[in-house]
Amino acid sequence: MPLRVLFPAADVPVLQLSLPRSATPAELVRLGRALRPLRAAGVLLLGSGNLVHNLSTLDRSETRGPAAWAVAFDAWLAARVEAWDLDALVEWRTAAPSPTLAHPTDEHLRPLFVCLGAAEGDAVRWPVTGFEHGDTSRRCAQFGEWSPG
Repeated sequence: MPLRVLFPAADVPVLQLSLPRSATPAELVRLGRALRPLRAAGVLLLGSGNLVHNLSTLDRSETRGPAAWAVAFDAWLAARVEAWDLDALVEWRTAAPSPTLAHPTDEHLRPLFVCLGAAEGDAVRWPVTGFEHGDTSRRCAQFGEWSPG
């Protein structure tokens, strides 16, 4: 979906990669570090997911704002990313507020760890923030700049 919005003409070559299911967050950061040289060659590394994602709390009616636990997790994650606190981020299950509510399963958070490894130390921007469907974070991280090589 993000590619349809970013490149509606579908004029950018794309290679989709699956993340190893058994990889820990620290291993995913190392994978990102291994991919970092691709960025210098003009390759866009895009990780897609949600920084808060719990389908059991979904509110399609949009009649309520996000719960306090969702806001706290989103803010914690953003602060840790801005500080490049990878130690806390890879230990998010024990370090973050309400981790089980924010991510009953982690497939929507895992791409972030690869992107963190690939971008380590780069400035981060948040081009999209906020919540939708109640507790689902729309926050998007952008590291550095990209231009096709």
